[in-house]
Amino acid sequence: MPDETLPDTWTIRELPILREALARLDSGEGHPEMKEIGEARGIPPLQLTAGIEALANAEPHTSTSNLLAVGGRIATRADG
Repeated sequence: MPDETLPDTWTIRELPILREALARLDSGEGHPEMKEIGEARGIPPLQLTAGIEALANAEPHTSTSNLLAVGGRIATRADG
């Protein structure tokens, strides 16, 4: 029977997205562009979208559950 274990996306996708977004916010850039985050971390657009959706829908809900992709930018639901 083949191994049907799903790959760990946290360390290769969600965590790098979160780190890049927070680094840009902490540097005073404001809400970073999704495209810039993907390019900086080498994450293709479809994987970037999937990673942001995974962060937004993570259980248990944390502050990352307020993340949205708005017009190509990372924003919080309060900013939406």
